[in-house]
Amino acid sequence: MTAVEESKKKQLVLDYCQLRMGQITRGDVHEIAIRCGYLTANGQLSDSGRSLSQVLAATDRVLKVA
Repeated sequence: MTAVEESKKKQLVLDYCQLRMGQITRGDVHEIAIRCGYLTANGQLSDSGRSLSQVLAATDRVLKVA
């Protein structure tokens, strides 16, 4: 994985955290995910999106504790 993909993944996780805290909308995250290649145009998870979804699930657990 290249550094660019790594930084995009980190940015999407940060954006997801902002969504969970009510700072941005779900549509914003959806658009970012499509541009980063985590979602296909029809809204399905890509291969990299499936691995990212595991990261987001772990993020959810952390946010519930915080």
